[in-house]
Amino acid sequence: NNNNHVGASSLGSVFRETNDWESVQVVQHAIKNGINYIDVAPWYGHGKAENVLGKSVLFTISQIHYGDDTW
Repeated sequence: NNNNHVGASSLGSVFRETNDWESVQVVQHAIKNGINYIDVAPWYGHGKAENVLGKSVLFTISQIHYGDDTW
């Protein structure tokens, strides 16, 4: 059980159009505040969520874990 996790579907504009820069800031804020597991999948915005997550964790990759549903 990991209480420090978040789903990343909203980063891929699944629910509404999102701004990549704002999404990057949200992810960085989450990481700084203890989120260390981010669930992402390639169908979240046809790869948009993965791209945003990649930009967000560029310099913090050692501090987080991510789940990718790719087989």
